[in-house]
Amino acid sequence: HLFTHTDDFNYPLSIGEAIRRAKNSVVYDLKEMAYILLGDPAIRLNYPTQYRVVTTTKMDTLNALSKQTVRGYIEDENGDTATYFNGMLAITIFDKLQQVTTRDNDEENQADKRHYTYNDYTNRLFKGEAIIKDGVWEYEFMLPKDILYNYGNGRIVYYAYDSENGEGVGHKDDFIIGGSSNTIIEGPDIRIYLNTPSFVYRGQTNERPHFYAELYDENGINTVGSGIGHDLLMVEDESAKMSYVLNDYYTADPGTYQSGQVSYSMIEQTEGIHSITFRAWDLCNNSNTAELSYEVVKGAAPTICSLITYPNPVATDGEVHIAIDYDQPDELLYADFTMADLYGHLICDLKDLPLDRELILNCKEYHLQPGIYAYRVQIHSDSTKSSYAKGKLIVY
Repeated sequence: HLFTHTDDFNYPLSIGEAIRRAKNSVVYDLKEMAYILLGDPAIRLNYPTQYRVVTTTKMDTLNALSKQTVRGYIEDENGDTATYFNGMLAITIFDKLQQVTTRDNDEENQADKRHYTYNDYTNRLFKGEAIIKDGVWEYEFMLPKDILYNYGNGRIVYYAYDSENGEGVGHKDDFIIGGSSNTIIEGPDIRIYLNTPSFVYRGQTNERPHFYAELYDENGINTVGSGIGHDLLMVEDESAKMSYVLNDYYTADPGTYQSGQVSYSMIEQTEGIHSITFRAWDLCNNSNTAELSYEVVKGAAPTICSLITYPNPVATDGEVHIAIDYDQPDELLYADFTMADLYGHLICDLKDLPLDRELILNCKEYHLQPGIYAYRVQIHSDSTKSSYAKGKLIVY
């Protein structure tokens, strides 16, 4: 009932009303009637109803390893293309509807077990993003080899979002998935690192590093996980007890199924030398591995890897961004920013700014005149350990 979108007044059902209807629709049972709502029963879910994601591509039957380009547009409340809608489209493609039966694992007595059977899309075949420009979008995907080979209707679920104009949803299920195709032999290209792309083999890191894997394969990356052992797998220190399946941490690059990135916050590490082995599969079930060795240093100071200033030069009434690449992205860090002209006159001295990869400076606010300015960025944690880097800014 929660997803029965409207009540008698054309509003989304409140959570309390959904629970009331659910209890009234079942046969009296102590276990089923015991559920209550802890919270405000008048709250309504924020359904994105203003826009609809429409697919224009006609698809017939998709086999394992087949490629497909899909196009469509964003439709407004009047049924027209929302040409002002610019944002991103999240895409999830599922295999056929499957029948799932619960096991009642909490009941020890086999005779008293109660099973419930329901239908669900349990086999996710693709997850990615596409760019929406002027209300129109397009993306390409490739089905993995690990599909269910019987023929049946698949399902695509869309979620569109524009920071200025709002959200929209849509789906498509009038196409068939099933059957097989040919295979190829080479596995994905893999690049792995910790915290920052500039991390080197046997480099140093803090106790809570962030793991990244950049993947590319012309046949697509397999994140389905339905084939035994065909997961994105990270193993620490060659230990089976420290093996992690990272399928859910993979995000495809916008508009393509061939490349993407794994982003994963690792558990706290002990001090010393460690290793990582990472394995990835393509959609043809060909694999490849990459290895990385690193040293964990307790209480290591954060390090600035690079500073990028843009736009540079900047106008006197403009806004300048200073992008900071540093090696502890999961830590709470602060930045001190100091800037002076070439005569040594202090322009600004900002302390303990919460660090979020970027500092923004309004030239008009600090009355910057045409000329060259030198600045210094120092980052630090709650402890006293810190590091700094310098840069120049040209104002015209």
